[in-house]
Parts: sequence; C-alpha cells; structure tokens
Amino acid sequence: MYNKKDQSITTFDKTNGLSDTNIKLIGWSKQANRLIAVYQNSNIDLIETNGNITNISSLYTKTMTADKSVNHIFVNGQFAYLSTGFGIVKVNMQKAEITETYHLGKNITATGIKNNTIYAKIDDSAIISAPLSCNLL
Repeated sequence: MYNKKDQSITTFDKTNGLSDTNIKLIGWSKQANRLIAVYQNSNIDLIETNGNITNISSLYTKTMTADKSVNHIFVNGQFAYLSTGFGIVKVNMQKAEITETYHLGKNITATGIKNNTIYAKIDDSAIISAPLSCNLL
C-alpha cells in the first residue's frame, strides 16, 4: 500500500494480514474503496485503503464437484463479477459478501458489462449475454 502523505510503502502477506498465499487476480472498486484479491484456491480478501482486510472464504470452503477456479474479475461499481469454472459469482465489495452465484455449468473465462447488459465469455468459443435486471440463470 502506498501512503501519499509520507510516500511510504507497506507490503502485505500472510504474516501481516492476508488470509492466504498465491494471489491470482486483483481488482479495484472506486465506489467501495476496496481492492479485491482472489487467490489460486478461490479464497477472497477485500483490502481497504487503511489496511483493514476482510476475508470472504465461502467460495473457497464450498464443497462442490465443479471447478471453482476464478478466471477473471470484472468490477462494476461496488460489485465484482468473478468468472469461474462453473459460472459467475457476484461479490458486493461494499458489504463484503457474495450476493449472487450463477451455476451456468460452463467455464466462464471473462465477464463484462455494457448498457445494463452482462456479457460472459464461455471458454474461447462463445459469448452469452443477459440484462442485468434479470436472473442470469
């Protein structure tokens, strides 16, 4: 973390606050004023600018046969959309909780939003879309 006032840099690891090792992906929410860090094992940390760290372990600890690997993070406002091996997981970064999970039965490699429509890339072959206002299933 970079401190603008004194230009110091603080590093984080598992010994001083992070919940795990091997960060795979990160994303920033200006609205929530938090960084999301997703580890290779699908554990999730939310890091605030003051150094407070909140762990969201529910995806990591969830017992399931589907691939829980997170392939991509798309941040839209206070929400982070995690593209996973089974579908899409929506994280409310402001409230520090998973608000929605969509088991699409497909490997979603990337997600994006434009004009109130969510787009999801399946493997490297197709793109599906749906209005944000509906249930994505």
